Amino acid sequence: MSASRTSTSRPIPLWLPWAIMAAIVVVALAVGSVGINEPPTNAERVQNLTRSIRCPQCAGQSVAESDVSVSREIRRDIAQRVEQGQTDEEIRAYYSSDTVYGPDALLTPPADGVGGLVWVLPVVAIALAAVGLTLAFRRWAASGRRDATDEDRALVAEALDVPDGGTEPGGAGRP
Repeated sequence: MSASRTSTSRPIPLWLPWAIMAAIVVVALAVGSVGINEPPTNAERVQNLTRSIRCPQCAGQSVAESDVSVSREIRRDIAQRVEQGQTDEEIRAYYSSDTVYGPDALLTPPADGVGGLVWVLPVVAIALAAVGLTLAFRRWAASGRRDATDEDRALVAEALDVPDGGTEPGGAGRP
């Protein structure tokens, strides 16, 4: 008893896998950004602050990495300011003020104003590159979808000097 079933499945739209992948990325980013938000200890705050402030004497090193005397002094000062109850933003603002070390004292650019472009432009560039590649591949795939006609096959066979039934030049076909 053989019952034939006709399949009425529709082809999957091309955008569906991309939409699923985008949803997975959004969910992963949301889960990763929402964590246990316990307030950091004073020692953790000092460590985070010293990692975000540039050593005034060392090229590209943070105050936490450097062992020169000015870095040791800045680490002590940051610890005192944390103990006094100053916020992280107040401490960073103090060191990045024009009277102390200037805006170049911070290793991490600000996320607002013109400094926000440092964070946004790479993401925009990657997104535009992905869209451009997708469009280019679609155009390339659409232009390459041509079926060979009998005339095309005859031209190839003639160029290779292959008789109609053979697969190798000279008519010696393999079984």
